[in-house]
Amino acid sequence: MKSFNVSRALVLAVAAVLAGSASGAWELSLGPAWRSRVKSRISGSAGVAPVPASFTVAYDQNIATHGPWTGAEPNLTTVVDPSPMAMPGDMLWAATAIRTETTVTPSGSTASLSSSEKDPPMGIKASARMDILDGDVFSAGLNFKFAGFWDMKSEARGYAGGGTTRVDTFTDYYLFGSGPYPPGTGFAFFFPSTTPYLPYRTPTGSTTTAIPALPVRAKLESDLYQAGIGPTVSMHAWEAFEVYATVEALCNIAAMDFRANGMSGSSTDCRLGFGAEVGCVAWISEHVGLYAEAGYEWIDEARARIGRARADVDYSSLIVSVGLMVGF
Repeated sequence: MKSFNVSRALVLAVAAVLAGSASGAWELSLGPAWRSRVKSRISGSAGVAPVPASFTVAYDQNIATHGPWTGAEPNLTTVVDPSPMAMPGDMLWAATAIRTETTVTPSGSTASLSSSEKDPPMGIKASARMDILDGDVFSAGLNFKFAGFWDMKSEARGYAGGGTTRVDTFTDYYLFGSGPYPPGTGFAFFFPSTTPYLPYRTPTGSTTTAIPALPVRAKLESDLYQAGIGPTVSMHAWEAFEVYATVEALCNIAAMDFRANGMSGSSTDCRLGFGAEVGCVAWISEHVGLYAEAGYEWIDEARARIGRARADVDYSSLIVSVGLMVGF
C-alpha cells in the first residue's frame, strides 16, 4: 500500500505542475535504458522431509517355535560348554539362527543456500522535463522520470536429506543346556533355550549403502518500476546541442517472486532511492532530437523471505539510456 500512495502522490504532483504552467517549455524523452548491474543474493537454508531413523532386527527362523528336533537340522552345531561346572573339552549342542540388524541413519534435512549473481538488465525509461526558468543559454526546471526493468533472476541449489542404511548379520547360538550331549543325537525330549547365548554371538558381515539426498532449490525473479522527481538544469552550448544535469528522488517499486523448495511467496515494496544523471541532446529539427545520458542511482535493498531462506536485491547501479526527445 505504501508504494501505491507514493506513486499517487507523484502523479498528483505532476498534474499540479501541468495545471500551473501553461506556457513553459517541455521536453519529453523515451528510450531503452541499461543498468550496469542488479546484484541478487540468496542465503539461509531450506529443508526437505528427513529420512525416518529406524533400527530393526530379523531372524531367518524362530527357534522358540521350531517344534521337535530330529538331529538332522543343518542349523545344529556343537560348541564348548560354557558352564562353570563343565570339564575342559565338554561340548554342547546348539541351534543357530541368522540375526539381521538394519539401522537407518538420516543425514541433515536442511541445505545451506548461498549464491550471488549480477544481472545487467535492459529496460525502458521515459521522462518529462519542464523548464520553469527558460533562458537563451541556461534553463532550470523539474524532471519527472518513469522507468521499468524486468525479468531479473537469481538461483541457488543444494542437497539435503538422505542418509545411510547399515545391515549387520550375526550367527546366534541357542544352547541345549541339558542333553543330548555330543556325540549323542537323541533330541526327542530336548529343546534349546528360546534366547541366544550372547557370548557366542558371531558377526558374519556388514554393509552400508547410501540413501541419496534430495535437491533443494531457491529461485528469485524480480521486476523494478521507478517514478522520480527532481530539479534539472540545462545549457544550450550551441543552437542544436544541449547538455543537462538532473538529481532526483526515486520511488522504486520492487516486485519479487521468491520460491524455495516447493514454497513460494511474492512481495511488492517501495524502496527509497536517489539518482543523478548528465546527458546531452542533439536536435535534428526544431522539436525533435536524439539524447544520450548516464547516471548513477542508489536504491535501498529489497528483501524477501520464505522460512529460513532469504533473498536480497541491490538495484543500485550505473544507468545508461539513449533515445528520442521531443521539445515543445
